[in-house]
Amino acid sequence: MPFSAGASKTITTFYAPPSKLGIVEATIRVVGTETVAGRSAWRVAVDTPGGGTVYWIDELTRAVLQFDTREGDALITFRR
Repeated sequence: MPFSAGASKTITTFYAPPSKLGIVEATIRVVGTETVAGRSAWRVAVDTPGGGTVYWIDELTRAVLQFDTREGDALITFRR
């Protein structure tokens, strides 16, 4: 999938037991670019049945700089 603002792709993913979701579709969207810790990064959103995840991916190295995952009322964060 190209990293350019507005790009999107729908993928099929699998939630392993004990989840009751099984096979579901998730949509990946490149929302735009933002600066994270002085680095230019793509903001990529993945919409899932339980909530979704937003990733900030370094434009030069493609390293994940940070992400926020929402599962119901819970928020899980990752920062480098």
